[in-house]
Parts: sequence; C-alpha cells; structure tokens
Amino acid sequence: MQNLAKQILAPEIARRVRLALLDYGDQGLTGNWRAKTLDDNLPGPAALTDRDLVACLTEHNARMRSNGKPWKAIDPAEVPTLASALLARAPVDPCKRLKGIYDELLGIGQLGNT
Repeated sequence: MQNLAKQILAPEIARRVRLALLDYGDQGLTGNWRAKTLDDNLPGPAALTDRDLVACLTEHNARMRSNGKPWKAIDPAEVPTLASALLARAPVDPCKRLKGIYDELLGIGQLGNT
C-alpha cells in the first residue's frame, strides 16, 4: 500500500488519480502526507441516530418526487416513526447493525424504483 501511495504522488499521476484508503487510519502513512490527505473519521454504527435515518428517508422522498413517482414517497409524518423503527430492530453487533440498516434502506429504495 505504501508503494502505491508513493506512486500516486508523482505529478504526472497525481493530476489524474486519487487514492482513497478506507479504514486505514491506525496504520498511518510514512512521510509528510498531511498536506495531501484528508481524514474523514466517520462515527461507528452505534452512533447512528434517528436523525441520520430521517435524512436518508427524506432524500428518498425527494428522489421519488423528482422521478415523477410521488405516490412511492413515505408519508412525511411517518418518516421519524420509520427511522426509529429501523434503528430499534437493527442488530446490536456493530457490523450486523450497519448491514441490517443498509439492507432495510436498500429495500425501501428498490421499492421506489419498481
């Protein structure tokens, strides 16, 4: 990984390529990378709140309206209730929790695309 990251610093490559290292923070990169890196530390699955899911469901509603399918939008009054229910029934284990919530949101999105 270090060698790949070093190659991307070459000017002829850096103009065309960006490298995203996911879940790499604890290992660190050797050398002076601070001027060329951005850390996006996301909270863990346990930190997800109703508000996070409300934002996703609200975006789903906006997409349904813009796609000419307003009848597939979730009743705005029900969005907070649905967000709470999704979190309540998600598994406690962090990996399973994130996947469970993702699967639920994906299913809602796919229903809107049919």
